[in-house]
Amino acid sequence: MTVTDWSGSWCRKPNALIGVGVDPAEFFERLIDRVGRFARRLG
Repeated sequence: MTVTDWSGSWCRKPNALIGVGVDPAEFFERLIDRVGRFARRLG
């Protein structure tokens, strides 16, 4: 699970990356590609 911990209270290593300056078209193209592959496997 990913939990926002700005102050470091949980003393755990980060386990997510945040994209701030991304190209929206490229982001959604990749997202749809990956989600589509997963959806096809589910049937």
